[in-house]
Amino acid sequence: MSSPFVRNGSAATQNVHQLLPRDVKLEEEELPDYNSQYFYPVRLGDVFESRYQVITKLGFGVGSSVWLCRDLEQQAHVAAQSTNEVVVMRHIRSTDFEHPGERYLRLALKEFTICGPGGEHRCLLYAPQGMTYTELRNSLPNRMLDKALLQQSYQLILIGLDLLHQLDVVHTEHPSARKVLQDRTVYRSHSMPITHGTPVLCDFGGARIGERKHRGDVMPDFYRAPEVILGMEWDCKIDIWSIGVMVWDLFEGSRLFYALKNHILDDEQHLAEMVALMGPPPLSFLQRSEKCRKYWDAEGRWIAATPIPEQSLDAREGRLEGEDHKLLLDFLSKILKWLPEERASAQELISHPFLMQRAEQPQRTSTSAMVNYVPGYIDSTPQLDFKAYWEDEDHLAQGEPEPNVRSQTLVYHYKGKKWWIKVTLMGLISCISNEQKASKRERRKEFQGFVKVINYGSLALLDDTMTEIILREEPEVATAIELYCEATDSASRIAGVVSKLRYQIREDPLRVIYLLCEEFPSLDQINITELTNKVEIADGVF
Repeated sequence: MSSPFVRNGSAATQNVHQLLPRDVKLEEEELPDYNSQYFYPVRLGDVFESRYQVITKLGFGVGSSVWLCRDLEQQAHVAAQSTNEVVVMRHIRSTDFEHPGERYLRLALKEFTICGPGGEHRCLLYAPQGMTYTELRNSLPNRMLDKALLQQSYQLILIGLDLLHQLDVVHTEHPSARKVLQDRTVYRSHSMPITHGTPVLCDFGGARIGERKHRGDVMPDFYRAPEVILGMEWDCKIDIWSIGVMVWDLFEGSRLFYALKNHILDDEQHLAEMVALMGPPPLSFLQRSEKCRKYWDAEGRWIAATPIPEQSLDAREGRLEGEDHKLLLDFLSKILKWLPEERASAQELISHPFLMQRAEQPQRTSTSAMVNYVPGYIDSTPQLDFKAYWEDEDHLAQGEPEPNVRSQTLVYHYKGKKWWIKVTLMGLISCISNEQKASKRERRKEFQGFVKVINYGSLALLDDTMTEIILREEPEVATAIELYCEATDSASRIAGVVSKLRYQIREDPLRVIYLLCEEFPSLDQINITELTNKVEIADGVF
């Protein structure tokens, strides 16, 4: 069968009927506290309630798994999940409350109990949903949402979140390969395709109910609010914090907080980065937990060993300019507050000017840059359409002035043809690392100024995929990158070491080939069983 899209080197390239060895852990078995008794031993083809036939596995959680089923009575599809979301779902259903946010919550259509070897399992039935927003973001060529999609999505999500908070619910979270065991079969999950429709809030397994304050370690590691890190009481405003942090994941293409030291999650590093972006916390906040004494003195001065990184939201936000840039920063300033009570509510954020901008006035997500004409080499003028700029932000936590990796995605047009290209600069270039620190916006403009004068006509570009050109200082490699002309002053730092830069061409391992993508109408469907992880396309090009 053909896959709706193909990810290079992903699990999708493996035989869908592959039988795995028993000693290889798969999916839920890799969870730290995995207990097989928590999971009903579902098998493909099973029929529940004499009506719902299992087709494939969609996913799993700490104590539940999700399966796509066919409704044999109505000839429709539903998703079945064994879960502990029942209490939250019943609470929401029991309220006589009219609110437009209900359409943006995934609530169960039906619940029933099934008996397994380990006892009873509660099963909830849902209408099937499409892919997650993270999967949607990763499927885009530049792995980032554009401004219009971010704005529209956030308004709808906030409407749903406002309903949850008004009902005193805190969300807090945010044929397949198989392994046959003696008492069960563990399957690999399948992704859902891109679908039409609105976003929904789901996964209420960790949600809390009630007006009172709560305690406990909740939220995924990098998205934890400061009150959670410091063991304070928390309420629905941790959901608001998550909304702000997720902007960076979806729109900027990186995490807002690095929060790692020696590749291990570190609370001190996490808090130091918060101080860098939000300023020092007020004394009233520090008085709410004894843990604060490890990091601040009685006057609120930072005393921990980890230095405060030199960064700001203004410098790190590099996709928008002018009024759009100011509005996004103002939106985030309403969210990223030390004191939870000072964060805006979901209802207040819905009408923020950044989200209220009209779709008919979208942010230009690309700019065209004309490459200089070289007489005698070509008989037409190539054109570049800049797409997304990205850079590795590990340098912020490590105190380095420049990123170790930066890349620019673009479309190269020439003689009626076009190629998707990603130019990646690896390592700290010697003459750049010692210069005065620049903002992300300045680095983007500098890199684009260099990228637009590269002679792409001299390179072996790959058709119908994403060509990645990797540049690094490697004198021992023979092939140097060629430029059409001298770079502008804004890109002179990089152009100054062009004689030392060497290039390597490969197919971008993160690319996704869309079989319905209008960019490549001639692209044939590919049988996933015929793919290999590494194919030589041309001499030395993989």
